[in-house]
Amino acid sequence: MTRVRSQKIRQALLVTGDPLDPNEVPEKLQLFNEIGEPLMLGGGFARREQEEGTGLLTQGETENSILELYPSVRLYKIATNRPARVRLYPTLAMLTVDAARSIGSKPVGNHGRLLEVVTAPGLLELILSPAVDITSVDAFNSEFYSAVTNLDPAAGGVVVTYHYFRTE
Repeated sequence: MTRVRSQKIRQALLVTGDPLDPNEVPEKLQLFNEIGEPLMLGGGFARREQEEGTGLLTQGETENSILELYPSVRLYKIATNRPARVRLYPTLAMLTVDAARSIGSKPVGNHGRLLEVVTAPGLLELILSPAVDITSVDAFNSEFYSAVTNLDPAAGGVVVTYHYFRTE
């Protein structure tokens, strides 16, 4: 059986669906998404999004919750429906230790903070560049601990939308 070694031929096979010789099909095909990135079978580079909503929060009030994603993800965009501060941690203990830290203050010690984003009026959606890789404490755990603070003068729920690629 002939091996297809050229990336261009593999891509042509994928696009056209026609092998070069109808009697010979390549042993392996490398699949690509619509923007040319290699695909991993079983997930991989498919874009996903997850929403997380809080209850009614007054200005400056924080709600902690568990965000269920995958063991490892690459966040490339985050959006909120109102001005907010969003923080992610791998464990509840790390979130608790860092809870009182104010905006603009650097965390100290083994703080575990994976992500901290502050949105404002007119800037409710942020493209994270470079993208932010976050990983849970082990491969069997898909939980991240979030702290979402309402920064809007009006009371209301905060909806956070995480846009990501699954990496594990």
